[in-house]
Amino acid sequence: MSISTRRNFHLDADSSKLLVVPPECHEHAKELKAECLLFAEKIKAFKEITRKISADMIKAGEAVEHDKMRAIGLRLRASDGEGDRNTRREDLERKVRDREMVLRRLGAKLEAL
Repeated sequence: MSISTRRNFHLDADSSKLLVVPPECHEHAKELKAECLLFAEKIKAFKEITRKISADMIKAGEAVEHDKMRAIGLRLRASDGEGDRNTRREDLERKVRDREMVLRRLGAKLEAL
């Protein structure tokens, strides 16, 4: 027996490297390395896709928040405007009542003459 068979050393025909593991294990390791690199590329692509989706979701959330705040502002402005209209209407009604009283009093004075 030669030294290479007793110690399980093998020569790789492709790269002329000395291998400690049997050729079948070395081939399996190469295949596993290729699969790992492919998996790493897929993980990298997945990470990029999730980053883009996350950024889009953040933008959408900001847009929704902006629209919500705008709607709240419009609602407050509308309710303030309604209060202003009510106050103005009450002022006008009071002025009408005052004018009616003045008209009645002047009508009574006219009749007295």
